[in-house]
Amino acid sequence: MSNASTSSAWFRTTASLGAYAGQTVTLTMTATNDSSLPTSFWLDDVSVLA
Repeated sequence: MSNASTSSAWFRTTASLGAYAGQTVTLTMTATNDSSLPTSFWLDDVSVLA
């Protein structure tokens, strides 16, 4: 869920990592916030498919 969204619902996001095939990668999830709109986020069911 996102405080930037009024839907208050989980949403699915996908990203292609095909450009990194055969390489070792590190995935980092980061939230950025400021005093006007503090941000928190949750991750659930993260998977990487080959």
